[in-house]
Amino acid sequence: MKIMERMAAIIAGSMLVGVGINFFLIPYHLLDGGMIGIGLIFHYYIGLPTGLGVILSSIPLYIYAWYFEKNYF
Repeated sequence: MKIMERMAAIIAGSMLVGVGINFFLIPYHLLDGGMIGIGLIFHYYIGLPTGLGVILSSIPLYIYAWYFEKNYF
């Protein structure tokens, strides 16, 4: 049951982040830090969807962590 609680918390947190980005940051053309900020920059200048920009900008970090920092995974 503990895994179900963790999954529910991850899903709820992800939904809240998505709502915050789509209903607060994007309409007012604000930026955030980290990968979300890079995804927002892609959205503002290229027109790429923010979520896709976050995923694409995260891929190099995942690859780096997979090869050099396996204990994070």
